[in-house]
Amino acid sequence: MSWLSDLFKKKEENFAKPFCVPLSILAAWTWGNVKAQNVRIAVTNLKPGEDHSQAEALIDGFWTPLTEQWDAQKGFTKIIPSKRHFSKEPYRYVLLGDWIKEQFRWTYQGDSL
Repeated sequence: MSWLSDLFKKKEENFAKPFCVPLSILAAWTWGNVKAQNVRIAVTNLKPGEDHSQAEALIDGFWTPLTEQWDAQKGFTKIIPSKRHFSKEPYRYVLLGDWIKEQFRWTYQGDSL
């Protein structure tokens, strides 16, 4: 089976999306701009060396996980309130701007922005 077909196989709960960082940024950025609500990134450790990030928005006084949902008929992705992608609690929360800076630093291994 090719790597491409493996990408679309049904995954177990303990499978992290390979693109959780950009998807969490997309969800937080979109929700924050469209809904004008506070957003942050929740970071969960899945196993040693593997973390998962998911956007959260402050909705009616509660931090609510967000996720993306593809609308095939309309041809775009919607950002919707959701539940945590994994049953573990996050070990840290990061403001969106700080998360983006952190990802740039990690990507460029400490180079200044």
